Amino acid sequence: MKKYYILVLALVALSNVTAQKDIENSKDYRFLDRLPEYFIRTYSEVEFDSHEFHYNGKKQNKEGRKFIIEYRQDKWKNKDYEFPTRLQILRNYAYAIEKEGGSILFERYNDEHGFYSFKTSDGKEIWIQVKTAIMGKSHKLIVIDKANMRQDIVIDAELIKNAIALEGKIAIYGIYFDTGKAIIKGRIKTCIDSNSRILAK
Repeated sequence: MKKYYILVLALVALSNVTAQKDIENSKDYRFLDRLPEYFIRTYSEVEFDSHEFHYNGKKQNKEGRKFIIEYRQDKWKNKDYEFPTRLQILRNYAYAIEKEGGSILFERYNDEHGFYSFKTSDGKEIWIQVKTAIMGKSHKLIVIDKANMRQDIVIDAELIKNAIALEGKIAIYGIYFDTGKAIIKGRIKTCIDSNSRILAK
């Protein structure tokens, strides 16, 4: 009976070594399954941020909900284990994304990382970077669900009126629009004078 108990403890200890647990409050990105025998080591998700992607021979910033998910292989301490190669990791993600109608935007020549993009059935634009580590023991997904930022700050009309009455103008920072569009895009300084003329610099 004692030997049986020791054997059970040994098996439990072995399973804890070979099957690592995901970090608390983490999850896979909803459109992509993880590779077998990998667990989530670090995880972050923010409502709005940006990330730089390689596309059409240049770098482009994309904005929206941002996910950073780092995976590590269960047996990462095992020196004798045959881990997937960096290219093998990239190809797994590339083929999964292409299967959903996505595109390979750029893959670094030495297989260090790849950039991908695809659209969901409802037209949502997704941008993904996969960064691989040496030996294939870990890799990181950086995902942008492209979206415009929710505008939380509202300019008070009474404040504008009072400022113009006192100083003859008011400076408004951080708001600009594409021509003919009502979507806030970035940052400029706008001056509105008492004659309702808009001056920007």
